[in-house]
Amino acid sequence: MPFFKFHSPLHLSLSHFVLNFQEKFRVSDYMKTQADLTPNMRAILVDWLVEVQENFELNHETLYLAVKTVDIYLGLKAVSREKLQLIGASALFIACKFDVCTFTRYFYQDMMDLSPMPIYKNQNSGIDSKYGSI
Repeated sequence: MPFFKFHSPLHLSLSHFVLNFQEKFRVSDYMKTQADLTPNMRAILVDWLVEVQENFELNHETLYLAVKTVDIYLGLKAVSREKLQLIGASALFIACKFDVCTFTRYFYQDMMDLSPMPIYKNQNSGIDSKYGSI
């Protein structure tokens, strides 16, 4: 026997919650507003995030949260192509915090070593101050 009937108050409440949650965090078609980015650049970034996730054996949920965070951010702000990987790395750090991943002070440098794109020294200055010079 099911825990609740299909149209029970609990079912309706859960359905309403899920629909509101999905609507609140819907990702817009942001590529139209990104003058300096292309869908291929996003695909390269996501491929890199997948490689980092596999290399550091992070949970799949960490990867999904990082990609969703990137998409939400890109939907809100116009970004230059030089900052795209930095945004991806930041999103992965945030996702790791939510997923309780542990990483060492060298995690950032190891992650950048897997990078197909160069990160410029002035872009990681915030991380340098927290984890020491890279």
